[in-house]
Amino acid sequence: MKKITLFLYLFIFTSGSLLGINPPQIPKSSKGYGFAAYDKPNEVETAAALFASIGDWDILEPHGYEFGFESGFNDLSRLMKILTVGYGFLIIAGHGSSDGWIAIEYWGTDEAAAIERMKKLQGYYNAGLDEIRYVKNKQTGICDIRISPLFLQKRTNLPYSLVFVDACHSKFFINAFNGAGCCFGWEGVVGEVQGDDAFTSGPQNIFYRTGGKDLSGVVDQQGDLRNKTVGKAREEYGDARLMMSGNPEMKLYNSTRIAGVLIKQGENIIYQYGVYGDNPQSYPYEWDYGGSTESGIKSPASIGDKAINVKILFSSFMDEDMLDEVRVKSEEGSEEYIVSVGNTGVRSCFLNF
Repeated sequence: MKKITLFLYLFIFTSGSLLGINPPQIPKSSKGYGFAAYDKPNEVETAAALFASIGDWDILEPHGYEFGFESGFNDLSRLMKILTVGYGFLIIAGHGSSDGWIAIEYWGTDEAAAIERMKKLQGYYNAGLDEIRYVKNKQTGICDIRISPLFLQKRTNLPYSLVFVDACHSKFFINAFNGAGCCFGWEGVVGEVQGDDAFTSGPQNIFYRTGGKDLSGVVDQQGDLRNKTVGKAREEYGDARLMMSGNPEMKLYNSTRIAGVLIKQGENIIYQYGVYGDNPQSYPYEWDYGGSTESGIKSPASIGDKAINVKILFSSFMDEDMLDEVRVKSEEGSEEYIVSVGNTGVRSCFLNF
């Protein structure tokens, strides 16, 4: 049996220039949060189920993401505390109005209490009636406290976050979050017609696609659903009511890619692509490989017992506990060789067979 030695070197690139191209920008924080301002029990329950489905989303865990949530919280100050923590992705659910406001607190039919609360919040945040106001529903008599996009524009500074405002008419808020990398919001009314589940499927669909899953929770193995840019996720979701602002090339994380391969037999270089001693050629994270790699073919290997050495350079660190084997296919793809990986350190793996 021929002896082949396979060296896997794990190398991390920073977000600096890679062949003159920067990798897609990602949030500066890997923590996420969902906040739902609802007063009706069925709405609170629906929001909790949506948040839980994203919280159970294990594909983001290897990338360090965590997701917490709360629904039915009736407190503007609580929302503002969440917005100052520095979460990398946020879902804010509630009821929006066609004049561009969103309800955050509910005070039942106690109009006097709602007015008193409004004045207290205006004083605390030094905000006018163009930022915080109360509204009394003419049909039900229910009073709520609402905020405008201007209120948030003056008080937010997010760490390049992905934000989804899940409320009717929330398109008014897609430019309200300073520092956000991208923000989603709805045009018009959603979720009030039987069969219209946009207010739950929208956030789930976008976050699943940016994470690399389909809506059944299955990790895509072919690359078609591999972690998409937010712009691509919106395009594939296909609901024309979903508005977006910010950078359409934003992602939640950058996928590991092969940045170079060096195959040698003794001192004879058989194949070399992107690997040049201690200064390997940098390669962008997410773009298709640039052009043909035929120039990497240098010379044929010789038949015999001389070991073939393979060095693979990746664009970022990988979890060696998850790297049990390497699969190598023949050029025409008809044969596949499986090599077990031995763990010998944080940056490299060495093996023989």
